[in-house]
Amino acid sequence: MTKAKVVFMTSLPRKLEEFARLTTPKGFVTTAIASKAREDEKIEVLSDADFILGLFPNLSEAVLRHTTKLKLLQLASVGYDTVDLKLLEKYGVTVATCGDINSAAVAEHTISLMLAICRKLTQCVERVKLGGWIFDSPATDAFTYHNLIGKRVGLVGFGNIGRNVAQRLQGFQCAIQVYNRTVISEEHKKKLGVEQVEFLELLKTSDIISLHVPLTPETRHLIGRKELMLMKPSAILINTSRGALIDEAALIEVLQERQIFGAGLDVIEKEPPEPDNLLRTMSNIVLTPHIGGASLGTLQEVFRFCWQNIKDTWDGKMPHNVVSSDLKSF
Repeated sequence: MTKAKVVFMTSLPRKLEEFARLTTPKGFVTTAIASKAREDEKIEVLSDADFILGLFPNLSEAVLRHTTKLKLLQLASVGYDTVDLKLLEKYGVTVATCGDINSAAVAEHTISLMLAICRKLTQCVERVKLGGWIFDSPATDAFTYHNLIGKRVGLVGFGNIGRNVAQRLQGFQCAIQVYNRTVISEEHKKKLGVEQVEFLELLKTSDIISLHVPLTPETRHLIGRKELMLMKPSAILINTSRGALIDEAALIEVLQERQIFGAGLDVIEKEPPEPDNLLRTMSNIVLTPHIGGASLGTLQEVFRFCWQNIKDTWDGKMPHNVVSSDLKSF
């Protein structure tokens, strides 16, 4: 019996490659190649591939010309901004994401960043390591902390992750307002206790603003200096989506000028950051290494879903969570 060939393509550590191999179902064989491999190396590996299982894959037209057997690019992620959908459509390659599997994990991390900024958690931890305690420095001055409870939180985008965040914020008795291009159903408004508002109103009136939209040409630098300056001086900006939603240079300037209180970022424009990137050292930022959707349980579920989608496609069924270039941003 002929086995279907799956190429696992990623720029992430070898441990994930090993996990992909270990979870490969019967009837499939997995080969791995780095996203940064040379074009000729990719052509050699992909020329007879039936599927690509990818995390940040890098596929050029020169490579795609040789992928005549390719049936599906299955992304082990929610985002699809790392692939050229129009180019893949040109070569007849279907693209699917892992849907909402990591939504709960990203929502938890979003709340964690909110709390870390409100409570100045990283500054306090570092101060204690240096021998400090309450009130002995600006880092541990209790008069500079904020509570999350009762805050007005603005969510930009209301997909699976946005809804998961709203659900968790209910426990903090937050007033939740949402900017979304499509109308939110009355059922969701009532169930999750949210109000739909215009973008400018959300920027001006929210205590915390959290981004939950995909990166597209429309949403790139959705938050620039103009938008940042509309926020309250006490506002907190959270981004667990994609780094380029925010104009990073503008954010650094505004934080240096103390025009907003702080930012919690799990994603930035260039990952990993350069050694001299100020986001690494600024006191009013909490920066985590794009781990929002990561946990052992989530990874297991992601790979389980991806393999099932690949198996279904091999069996002639329609894969789930197919994306196309004409999808709306949010």
